[in-house]
Amino acid sequence: MKYSWVLLCGMLSLTWGKPAPREPYMAVVRQVLGGVQTFGRDTTLASGIKIGDLPPSGQTFEIPENGQLVIRFHPDYMRIEARSKTRFLLGYSSMDSTRVRTVHMEKGQMVLGVPKRSPPLQAEDASCWVRAKDARYAMNTDGAGSTVIVLEGVVEMHNRAKDITEFVHHGQKAVSDATGLRISDAAANELAQVGLGQNILEVDFWNPSTEEFSTLEVEYENNF
Repeated sequence: MKYSWVLLCGMLSLTWGKPAPREPYMAVVRQVLGGVQTFGRDTTLASGIKIGDLPPSGQTFEIPENGQLVIRFHPDYMRIEARSKTRFLLGYSSMDSTRVRTVHMEKGQMVLGVPKRSPPLQAEDASCWVRAKDARYAMNTDGAGSTVIVLEGVVEMHNRAKDITEFVHHGQKAVSDATGLRISDAAANELAQVGLGQNILEVDFWNPSTEEFSTLEVEYENNF
């Protein structure tokens, strides 16, 4: 992949983000492609979403065909990228001492990046749950089962049907369905899917005295 950097002509933009609140579990929308819809607890009411929105816990997101949504947590930089035809519910707690972050997938594909300093993340669907810390992986669910591909780190995966829990390491793929849990080496083209496709380079500046930060954003163009 090559990046072309173009100054002062629209392809490159520098933006100083506003100092973030001290809320340690704040989720921020970082990229939106297509007509992404959000639903509250009353799922009959839908609204659009834009970059910079702060989605509350309990929000459901629906990404259309050819759409994409990137959500980032502050200040630990955990990322969630939901891809085409994905529907999921995002939950997180700012008060609970257990520091829970959960993603419940109904359908589609997501790429999740969990830094070492982040609280654990649990992604789940009807077939399984996956817990990760210091890992990057993709999760794909189609209703009948789910597939997890681990690019970095190790994830813990539990199959609901057979009550089986296994660890899936980097470079491996795990398939969970009604028959159980199967782990194998992932192919190169499968591992290539586990990337965060955001076209914004972010540099964060942390002020330890105020516990606030600012973000320098650089937008770039991909040339393949």
